[in-house]
Amino acid sequence: MKKRNITLMLLMAAAAAAFDGGISGPVSGMVFLPEEGAIRPVLGVPGSAWLGEPLASGLDLASVAPDGKRAVAARNGRLYEISLNGIEAVRWRDIGAAPEGLNRVVWSADASAAAIVSSARGAVQVFRGGEVTPSCSLPGAVLSAAIDGSGNVAAGVEGEGLYLCRDGAARLVSRNPKVSAIAITGQDLYLTDGTLGQLMAIRGYKNEGDATVMAAVEDPVGLAVSGDGTRLAVASGASRAVTVFDLATAAAVQTVELEFTPTGADRFSGAALWLLNRGAQGPLQLLELSREVNVYFVPAGRGDQ
Repeated sequence: MKKRNITLMLLMAAAAAAFDGGISGPVSGMVFLPEEGAIRPVLGVPGSAWLGEPLASGLDLASVAPDGKRAVAARNGRLYEISLNGIEAVRWRDIGAAPEGLNRVVWSADASAAAIVSSARGAVQVFRGGEVTPSCSLPGAVLSAAIDGSGNVAAGVEGEGLYLCRDGAARLVSRNPKVSAIAITGQDLYLTDGTLGQLMAIRGYKNEGDATVMAAVEDPVGLAVSGDGTRLAVASGASRAVTVFDLATAAAVQTVELEFTPTGADRFSGAALWLLNRGAQGPLQLLELSREVNVYFVPAGRGDQ
């Protein structure tokens, strides 16, 4: 057996330990499929993984927390917190009206908070502590967003730049024409500018730190941070590749060529796995960002392998 498969099996087993339930076999994570309007588990191990039966259906939009224990979902104009503890015992809790134009929900790395984004309206709300906060208004369409465990939301506003929403108030952090992706780790924030073709870092982003250019990047569509906070992966749509940077030296240390065009980088399960083709048709494409960097796919059904 190849070393990469052993590594991935260990990762999948570790991820499965975070989920309780009666589904037979390891569960590596759960994903919302917009074409089905359903949340489905990913079952099995690399080389033999498939999508399980829907756990929640009839959804207009949903996002599962990195720990797999709950999701924020919209259905028929209402927002719900869906408990996924036990996997088979799905429970729903109404948390308020779904905001107009809702099109994305982004979770913090520790799964304690979620940003509820209405991109076209330039509005962001925060779900934290079981409650949804009033909207934070931004001066334009939201292109990208990230949130930390304290509920601070970093938002890329089209034609304006990077804004930080804290307690319902927005503050401009960095002028950028197109903030295409954002990642937060510790006290640092990383962003890509799709127009300028730059990867940038802001140290101490909550304290008005300055943005510095780390590297030139082509058509950046997503950012992923390793669990130990030492490496950053940039997904490129035009070059169909993932480039990994060492955050201590800002040097590119690895490039992985892809056989598909990535559309983003969404935390899939824990700190090691990221979904690279959010909303795309076909198999799920997952990035493993741990000691090794690999990409593998999960087919839509067991019979599609």
